[in-house]
Amino acid sequence: MELLYQRDGQPGRATAVTVARGTAQGDEAELKSWGITVRELTLLAAKELQREPGSGVLVSSLRPGAASAEAKPPLLAGDIIVEVGGKPVRSVSDLVTRSAEIAGKGDEPTPVLVGFERRQQRFLTVVKVGDHEGSDQSAEATKAWLPAATQVLTPDLAEALSLKGRTGVRITQVYPDGAAAKAGLRVGDLLLKLDDDAIQASQPDDVEVFPAMVRQYPVGARVKLEGFRDGEPLTVEVELPASPRSTRELAEYNDRQFDFTARDLTFQDRVQRALDMGQDGALVTGVESGGWAALAHMAVGDIVLAVDGQGIASAAALEERMKKLATTRPLRVVFFVRRGPQTLFLELEPAWGPA
Repeated sequence: MELLYQRDGQPGRATAVTVARGTAQGDEAELKSWGITVRELTLLAAKELQREPGSGVLVSSLRPGAASAEAKPPLLAGDIIVEVGGKPVRSVSDLVTRSAEIAGKGDEPTPVLVGFERRQQRFLTVVKVGDHEGSDQSAEATKAWLPAATQVLTPDLAEALSLKGRTGVRITQVYPDGAAAKAGLRVGDLLLKLDDDAIQASQPDDVEVFPAMVRQYPVGARVKLEGFRDGEPLTVEVELPASPRSTRELAEYNDRQFDFTARDLTFQDRVQRALDMGQDGALVTGVESGGWAALAHMAVGDIVLAVDGQGIASAAALEERMKKLATTRPLRVVFFVRRGPQTLFLELEPAWGPA
């Protein structure tokens, strides 16, 4: 087939040979004990992700505040789950089976080691699979924190780094322009003590040990971190800022006309999605099947940047714009969204019905 296109106002021409596509999206399944929905990796989805079909399970959406969202690091829409509890996961049925085995171990949530891939990187996290009704786990939002991500210094990792028998954490990411970056901390630094107290983290389940130690301090406290960098002793002083707002503190905007929900972008959203810290928009957190937003192919994880050409800086701005549209009832509504590295126009002709 011959393709004629326009780029930056200039015409272009290309040819392409079609291939059998198969199903565009795999069947979706909900795992309530995880707080996620997942999909099979179809041929098309696998090609877009530059991987093989049947090489994992695609996370399609998360419920804010649920087990997967509260893991450290949390799962995100677009992640590929490849391993649960030391066993490979190649399909949704594999994951459902493993979840049933885990959930059957008792009434309390069960911590399980989960391997997943994100943008060609392999991560490990611990998800507490089970019933999570009850307490709000976002209390750290008003506490001190260290603007960096860490992983536990397991015995194998400690031995490989010539620190056999030592406990602590390794810095995996330093958030730009934060207190950790200004103090000179770097990815790969090993932290073993906080104000002379040993960081007693040595197992994958100990992901909250170091953050919990930090949260004991008041916002603005100056602390001493000791450890190693490239085999040499390291001592750094850091002033602890207040933790950014968590997703569970944010009110969601529920659009009942178009059947979708959205909220403001958080600091963690921008970090985890590799967004500019000044990125505006409203993050779509839910899309009702069969609703107008679904008919326009809006998806969980989309960031609404504009509606009918008007920029959207926040969920409140989106709500204001959608209420105006419900009054003016235009023939067409066009959402401009960011989806991963892409930007898309989603067009819909709503059947407004009687006023």
